[in-house]
Formats: sequence, structure tokens, C-alpha cells
Amino acid sequence: MNVQTKGSKLGKIDVAENDYELIRNAVDIGSICRTISSTRHKVYRYFLFKVGNRLDAQELTSQTFLAALENLASYRGEGSFG
Repeated sequence: MNVQTKGSKLGKIDVAENDYELIRNAVDIGSICRTISSTRHKVYRYFLFKVGNRLDAQELTSQTFLAALENLASYRGEGSFG
């Protein structure tokens, strides 16, 4: 599965199928925390590779998860939090 950040021109991030299950079933804070914990390093490394700056990669990672949380209610299981 691929997840693309809203408005991002940086590309897509591969998310393992078990991560998809966590996202799909994120009905409580524990599930949401496990989802973030299991994917944050992948997202950070992706942004670090793309932008080449640790602080920018950290900021983009934070923005990605914030956008995901803000749009969680509208998530339809189609691989995008947009």
C-alpha cells in the first residue's frame, strides 16, 4: 500500500499490510499510537532522503502525522489520508 501526504510532491511511502490493519482499526488512542510508532521511522527516513536535512525531515514527519490524525475520521481505506 502507498500513502501520500496531502499536497506532497515528494512521492509515496510504502506501508506494510500489517500497518494498514492498524490504521484501519485505529479506533482508540492505543491503536493510533501503535500506528505512529510502527511507521514514524519509515516516514522520517523517507523525508530525510528527499530533503537531506534532519530538522526539515522531522518537521515534515510531524506534519504528516498531524494531517493523518486530523483526517482520520474521513479515512476510507483507499491508501491516502487526503
